[in-house]
Amino acid sequence: MVARHLVFKLWEGEAGIKGASTSSVPIQPSTALTYPTEGSHRVEFIVGQAEQLEAVLSKVQTIPEVSSVVTLPARAEGEDQTRVSLNCTEKAMQDVVALLSQNGLYRKTEILLLQKPLLPQTGMGRLCKLSEPASLSALIERIKNYLKLSYVRLALGVGKTLESQIRTVAVCAGSGRSVLQGVEADLYLTGEMSHHEVLDVVGNGISVILCEHSNSERGFLLELRDMLDTHLENKVNIIVSEIDRDPLQLA
Repeated sequence: MVARHLVFKLWEGEAGIKGASTSSVPIQPSTALTYPTEGSHRVEFIVGQAEQLEAVLSKVQTIPEVSSVVTLPARAEGEDQTRVSLNCTEKAMQDVVALLSQNGLYRKTEILLLQKPLLPQTGMGRLCKLSEPASLSALIERIKNYLKLSYVRLALGVGKTLESQIRTVAVCAGSGRSVLQGVEADLYLTGEMSHHEVLDVVGNGISVILCEHSNSERGFLLELRDMLDTHLENKVNIIVSEIDRDPLQLA
């Protein structure tokens, strides 16, 4: 959320560079807290004989944490058979597999790890594509102006200059290396990275702007205050510090 706010203010909102609106997507998308159905795994297997099917189903349905048992007609090896699909937890999956092994069905079994649904436009970091490229120097001034900073730390990618054109920017507030690692972009914008992390990035031709950890987050506090005011129905007086500063200063 902090990165998305930063992207909007820098490039998509009124403070953005003229003609440089962006489209952006999360770098690491978030998922829902729960699965759409019960269970984290789906087990599918094929049974040939009706007697065996009845026996297996009766035992499967006694296993705790098994749900959504479905049978469908299938044809395999030139014979009419039945395909069984069920959802279960990881713990129950062990019992299901043991049961299928006892009945000689393990070789006809598929196990699928279910994924929690993605939450649209939600996640860590943002990968932004500028509708029109802008020079690195122009972006630096825009960033300093919005964050109210007298300086940022800059590492030029190999073969790049201040006039290099930037088309894609990967953004992560705070300490962003774990989120930004491996992302293809012209520029990384984050709060902090280690010496060797920066060397690794610039060696791949990607420039890096570091704003210091809390400087990349502080601009979101006013937005967060308003969100909390709404959520708490203005029943709590929320104060944003006027003296909070990044602990690292120039001496």
